[in-house]
Amino acid sequence: MPYIHDHERRKELAQGALPRNAAEFAYQLYYQAMSGLKDDLSFDNIVAVMRVLEDAYRDPMLANYGGSDYQVVRPVVTLVRMELYRRVIAPYEDLKRKENGDVVL
Repeated sequence: MPYIHDHERRKELAQGALPRNAAEFAYQLYYQAMSGLKDDLSFDNIVAVMRVLEDAYRDPMLANYGGSDYQVVRPVVTLVRMELYRRVIAPYEDLKRKENGDVVL
């Protein structure tokens, strides 16, 4: 996950500033996804966050840094999905596996 070290720039991106590159786009998209989840891991809320990620493909700001052909967008959305899974969903699944036992094939 790209990290933006400039705290002022992070604030700007969180408030909706146009990203200047793919790293800033990834940061902004991840921020939006995590803000949408907060502490609510309900199915409906996770689906809403996935819609935010899908909407990224249609965002007109992509033309600002050459992403109109999606060669920038696809990896960014994939990266954000993986980070969301790693930080939010995987720990939940680990907890449930401990509570209920692992899948037996």
